[in-house]
Formats: sequence, structure tokens, C-alpha cells
Amino acid sequence: RAQKPQDRLHLNVSASCAACHGTIKWKPATFDHRKLTASSGKECLSCHKAQKPQDRLHLNVSASCAACHGTIKWKPATFDHRKLTALSGKECISCHRADQPNDNLHSQSVASCGTCHSTGRWEPATFNHSRYFSLDGDHSASCKTCHTDPANYKKYTCYNCHEHTLSNIAAEHREEGISNYQNCVTCHRNGTEGSWREDD
Repeated sequence: RAQKPQDRLHLNVSASCAACHGTIKWKPATFDHRKLTASSGKECLSCHKAQKPQDRLHLNVSASCAACHGTIKWKPATFDHRKLTALSGKECISCHRADQPNDNLHSQSVASCGTCHSTGRWEPATFNHSRYFSLDGDHSASCKTCHTDPANYKKYTCYNCHEHTLSNIAAEHREEGISNYQNCVTCHRNGTEGSWREDD
């Protein structure tokens, strides 16, 4: 009768040899973590310490391997940013530099990615410029054309493109009884002459 191997793996296996090994040849063997005696209370790293990946993602994960990976196969894995040890104060770009979009909207934004995107999925994003003003036709401009203060994207101006002077705009709107004329998109959502309300 062959001697049972004394390595950590075989010492923790509760099943008989035939559960993993064939009766004719020892190799190849099949393995299932469920056959371990104490797998429920053990961390993967108690056996797989040498195999823990050393990339930035895995070094920052505080959860157990099984929180993302299955015990039968490593891939596919599921991931949730909430499992990272120290997300607070970190910018998405510290890990996702290669994924950083460089389109007009994103390249000029000073906001954190988390302002519009969730940590679970990138899409759908919570910001849609069309809810405020349609960027089509003549209004397909870069952010800084209207938003001249990059620290505050809630502030904007239409005067960089429109030829009206502030005094002409003020006079024209006051004539109609409109006092909040600097908030153009309240009435001019798509850049055309808009309807106005008495309380504007």
C-alpha cells in the first residue's frame, strides 16, 4: 500500500485517494476544493501564498480570494470596487489611467469620475448634457466655450458665441419682463427662442 503524501494539500484532504487519482495511474489527478477537511475555515492564501498576484489591484483588495474568484476555476472573476482596502481619497485614474477617456467632455472635466459614474459599472452614467442643453448643430462646442470656470461647471455663459452684448440682452429681456435673463437655458433649452414664464 502506497504511503499517503505528507504535504499540506494531502494532509487536509478528507476524501480517499481514488476521489482525485485513478486506480491505474496517479497522474493526471482531478481536484476539488470541497474535498478539503477544513476548507470552510481556511483562506485560499494559507495554501496559495506564493501564487497571490502582486499587481496593484490584488495588493489593494481586502476581501478573500473567494469574494471574486470561484473555488473551482479562477476565471471568470467578479469584481466590486467596495472590496478595495483604501478607495477613499483615491482617484479612479490612479488605477485606470489607460482607460481615461480623452473626448471633449472628459478631458476638460475637473470633477471626480464618481460624480457621474458608479463604482460598479461605468454605464449608464448619471450625467446627460441634453437634460440641460442640447449640444447639436451650432451648439456642438467644447466645454470651455460655455463653461469658462473649470472649477465650477454649474456656471456658464452664452456670450462667447452669441454676438449680443450683455447690455442688449438685458434690455431685450427686461422689455419682456424677464429678470433672470443670465440663466439662458431656463428658456432656451435647445438654443432657439424660448417661451418664458412670469416668474422667470
